[in-house]
Amino acid sequence: MLDKYIRFIISRPGATVLAIVLITIAFGTGLPKLRFDNSLDSMMPSKDPEYLRNEEVKKIYGNNGKFIIMDVAPDRLWSGARLLEFESLIGDIEEYRDFDGTREAERRRAFLSVTEHAPVGRDELLARFENDPAYRRLLSRKITGLFGEEHSLDRSRISTLARELERSATVRSERLVDRILSPFTMKDLSGRNDTLSAFDLVERGEDGRRQVPTSGKSIAELRSRLSANPAFAKGIFYRDPASGEISDFGVLVRLLDVRDYDGITSEMQEIARSHPDLHITIQGIPVLYHQINSYMQHDLRLFMPLVMLVMVLIFFLNFRSLLGVALPFITLVLADIWVLGLMGHLGGKLTVIGISLPPLMIAVGSSYSIHILNRFALDTQLIRSRGPVQGIRISMNTIAVTLILASLTTMIGFATLVTNQVSAIREWGLYSAIGTLFAVLIAASLIPALCICLPGAVQGLGREGKSSGKAPVDVITAFMAHLATIHTRAVMIVVAGILVLSGIGIGFLKTETSISAYFHDDDTINVSARLIGERFGGSLGLNILLDSGRTDGVKDPGFLQTVEEVRNWLLSDGNAAFQIGRTDSFTDVIKRMNMAMNNDDPAAYAIPASATDIADYLEIYSGDDLNSDGRADDFEPYVDHEFRTVNLFARMYEKEGAPLSTSRLNEIIASIRAGLSPMLHERGYRLAISGEPLIITRLAKHVVRGQLMSLFLSLAVVGLVVSLLFKNWKAGLVSLIPIGVAVTMNFGLMGWAGIRLDIATAIIASITIGIGVDNTIHFLNTFRHFRSAGSDLDEAIRATLSTAGRAIIYTALALILGFAVLVVSSFKPIIFFALLVGVTFIATTTGALLILPAVIKYTGVDLAESTSDSRFWKYFYIGRLFNIENQNTIEGGSQ
Repeated sequence: MLDKYIRFIISRPGATVLAIVLITIAFGTGLPKLRFDNSLDSMMPSKDPEYLRNEEVKKIYGNNGKFIIMDVAPDRLWSGARLLEFESLIGDIEEYRDFDGTREAERRRAFLSVTEHAPVGRDELLARFENDPAYRRLLSRKITGLFGEEHSLDRSRISTLARELERSATVRSERLVDRILSPFTMKDLSGRNDTLSAFDLVERGEDGRRQVPTSGKSIAELRSRLSANPAFAKGIFYRDPASGEISDFGVLVRLLDVRDYDGITSEMQEIARSHPDLHITIQGIPVLYHQINSYMQHDLRLFMPLVMLVMVLIFFLNFRSLLGVALPFITLVLADIWVLGLMGHLGGKLTVIGISLPPLMIAVGSSYSIHILNRFALDTQLIRSRGPVQGIRISMNTIAVTLILASLTTMIGFATLVTNQVSAIREWGLYSAIGTLFAVLIAASLIPALCICLPGAVQGLGREGKSSGKAPVDVITAFMAHLATIHTRAVMIVVAGILVLSGIGIGFLKTETSISAYFHDDDTINVSARLIGERFGGSLGLNILLDSGRTDGVKDPGFLQTVEEVRNWLLSDGNAAFQIGRTDSFTDVIKRMNMAMNNDDPAAYAIPASATDIADYLEIYSGDDLNSDGRADDFEPYVDHEFRTVNLFARMYEKEGAPLSTSRLNEIIASIRAGLSPMLHERGYRLAISGEPLIITRLAKHVVRGQLMSLFLSLAVVGLVVSLLFKNWKAGLVSLIPIGVAVTMNFGLMGWAGIRLDIATAIIASITIGIGVDNTIHFLNTFRHFRSAGSDLDEAIRATLSTAGRAIIYTALALILGFAVLVVSSFKPIIFFALLVGVTFIATTTGALLILPAVIKYTGVDLAESTSDSRFWKYFYIGRLFNIENQNTIEGGSQ
């Protein structure tokens, strides 16, 4: 079957090239469909019990954990000018809550009428919307973002601006903003005339617009209103510790529960930047996701040229010819287009580990290209004497076994990740396996086809006269042969020592799935997280559910007092290690009601002693219940519709030197459970915890479980496949030794260096096994040939290393340097991933060139085809699928 395919490629090179071009175009149309997704929802198994519980909590109490929070800290906060600008900020945000389709259509028509005759001045366009200040500001920030301070808008710029306005309108039409909590949008309670009613902190005029305080008297009234409600502190304002004065406003934008927050977050960040005088710091889980997506796009734009440059250098060093660079370079580009285009067509999304896929395909594809071209270069005389068609066919048949074995084991190594429950890892494994198939198919088809189409192409790859003396790789392989054959025992002792040290290091290994751990400590994301934590309690929300055990149990003063005890315990100095900066609860509402009904006496900000008073307060409260579920809309985030369970929402924050790592979150959640459960159980109440922190810790468990499963599965399957391919079970066991050492060393190094097992580093073992075993197969295939030709053990080892060694080293160099470019990533996990992959590939290469021959020498294992169970091996021999039988498969040289 394989020979027929090679004959087809060589006999119809033009058709082959055309077919590849057409397939590339078809896959290429999928590239624009690629999307980025790094939300925990996209990674968590949909049937995980904690995930399902969190989804139920969101249905009852709303999407409390997904919010964007802004710290507004301008100079002279209490000046009329700053308060007017703050009003503009709130107005800009409200556009995404109060979208009006009719008004938007009018805006679009007005824009088209002004821009009908280009060019148009910036000021002229803005003047048209003088009576629509929110849209005028939107236009201004879009123009600035696209064209800087350019004042003239030609037809091309107007078209660009129109597309951006349409995109923004689409985001606004989704109405993802649920609530806006700020000093200008919040309501407080009044208890006049035996009625509890809500009033705006900043009143509205007859035209419906807020009456922004600008006079000394009105500003003082706003300050007084803010200070009157203790729940507002560290919620919608922050007091400077030194002066005791309100120095910052807080704006919390609560979002609806959707999968993708990238568009709305981008708009919120743009709004914040458009008010530079307000000195806005923005944070929140959606901001983290958006920043990750931005960094990923930046990394991809940076990675691809660097990886390509590295590959060009490797190809030139190996073949020293233009065609030796151009042919494999083309195959690498096509392999990336095929796999990324397929992802786009199938709706696959790039995650934080997905950005390693393009460099991976380039590195893997370079391996197959190098082996094919290396084979052609060594067979130059054969191809010259037999003619291109016949010579290339013979040469391709010679390298075919190596290509099949290498690609098959690599695909298996990657494919074992599909058993992982973390969807990001599972998809990475699937597309990596498919990409490997694409890479070897393109290399094995396009390179021989182009060599036929281009006269003299193969002759340009020959090494005659291109170097004098021994090349560095030859010196390396000779040195390895010397160590393996002469100092075998010493090599084995060193390997044993490495394994012992690595085993100890594995004991220190920890997992990490916290999103903040993706960023450097001095990154804006982590700096802003610490600031928001200090001033507003944090941006990571934990739902602590306290169940009274009965309908209307929440209205019991005893239960509400227990809720207050829990809040005080969480925020106590003794529990500062919990890193909880603020809690919000239904008790805030009840205490404020009691205070309002007692003439705003601060001493009455407490839970009433009488259940009758609580029931009366709730009865006379005039808040809206738009969804008619029995709860006032203001109560929905904190109590269920049966008034049985309270949601105590705790905000967690990052501290300098104390990040909210996965292990830290585990400790905090376990301590909260241990501290509260006995007390609550004794009083007849129950505790449940959900939220983003719990999902993060659950994800870590799935990462570890998936890592162990894929590791053992890939080792077992690769060992089995090698045994079947070589018709010798000893070959399967021997093949696992160098990659086993490399994997053990990788995890040991991670433990010793304090590098945690995360979404990115969790795939290293599969990469090591899938790609690392290629070198082992190249060695074993060539070694067995020399042994069958009559060479003794030492001669076979030396001959194998001198022939297969060149391709193995250059392939390893391509892989190491290809992944090395990832060290410029914006993400810590990807940087560690790149460093560990480099170290691991050095280990697998050393394993193939030194450890493997030393093991063979030390044990004297017979790797010849088994004859005792010939019928068994003949039946299960995988090579029969490809009609591979006893071909000369010496990688690196002809005999």
